[in-house]
This record gives sequence, structure tokens and C-alpha cells, in this order.
Amino acid sequence: MSKYSNFLFVVIFAVVLFSCTKPFSSETAVPPTDYGNCKDCKFNPWCEGSEYTYTDSATGEINILNYQIIGDTTIDGVDYQVTLLADNDTVYHNCSFNVTKIAYNNGLGMTLETILKADAAIGETWTDTMPNNPSYNSVYYTLSNRLLNRTVGAKLFIDVIEVKEDYRFDGTSVGSANVYYAKGVGMIDRIAKDPAGTVQERTILEDYLIP
Repeated sequence: MSKYSNFLFVVIFAVVLFSCTKPFSSETAVPPTDYGNCKDCKFNPWCEGSEYTYTDSATGEINILNYQIIGDTTIDGVDYQVTLLADNDTVYHNCSFNVTKIAYNNGLGMTLETILKADAAIGETWTDTMPNNPSYNSVYYTLSNRLLNRTVGAKLFIDVIEVKEDYRFDGTSVGSANVYYAKGVGMIDRIAKDPAGTVQERTILEDYLIP
């Protein structure tokens, strides 16, 4: 699920990660549960048929994410939606009380991330630990700003929140990202940096459709 982690989500999203032996159930998808309004997750709506088009500044590559919700599963006792993306990657998603959690298999095992706490106060932090991930084994998140206006891909987005992600391996920073989420849209911009703070790539939202 490397693309998702690289964006979002390197959003995939994204883009990526570690071996884990967390309990995981449901080898086959079951009919989706009615989660109510898919837009209730205000800063990261997750709707059947949504489509996002991102451009990667490092490669010039255009990535199109199309969400096809194919079922439900349970991970660590929590219900997740099973979403098939346009590139046949599968991501597991849960958003309760505006907290977005994703899970995906990076080839070594399941990775679980809490990528966004949309109702967090400015300066609030949270951490994900990822044992045995060869790239980084913890991510430190900070909700660093909110109520921003931001122009991305020639579009003006209002009511934007910013999350700083600091990737660490055994406590040492191996890179970071500033991720921007627009209310009612989702991730609109991600700026990835090396440990010295030099920008390595930028992923921007070029177009989107949310049914």
C-alpha cells in the first residue's frame, strides 16, 4: 500500500511499511455495513466512487485514486471498510469521531496508522509505532494549524488543517511531511522533507470528484 502512505495519505493514502502480527480477521470481504453519511468524516471523506487526481513533483507522475468499497473487516476489534483503489491496492479505513485510521499490507505484514485527528487542538500530538518497519518504526504527528486558506493546483481551499508528520527510526528522524486537509475534500497537499528540512517531493491535488 505504498502509494497511499506516500500521499495520505504518499497518500498511498500513502505509498510503504512494516511487518506486524496484529490480529486480523476476514480473509474474504463481507457486504459493506451502512456507515451513515460518508462525508461525516469532515476533513477526510471516504465515499464510494470518489476520485482524486494527484501530481507528484519528484517524478511528474499522475496518480488517480478511485475508491471502490467492497466490504468490511475487523482489525484489533475495530470495524474497517475494505476499499479497492484504482491501482488494485487495498486499504482498510475507519473514521469515528473525526479520527481517521487506515491499515494496509506492505508485503511484510499489516501496518496500522492514525493519520488524522481532525478535531485535535492546535499543537496536539499523537504517535504510531510500527515495529520491524525497515524504513521507520514510529511516526509523530502534530496538528500544527487550522482554519487556513490554501491554493493548490489553481484551486482555493478554505478551512484547511495542517498536520506535521515526523518519521523516526529508533528515535532518530529520517524525514518529515507537512500534510494539508481541506474540509469536505480530504488531502490536498503533502510536502515531504529529508531530515535536514530540504523538500524532496510535493504531492498536490489536481482534481477530485466526491459523489
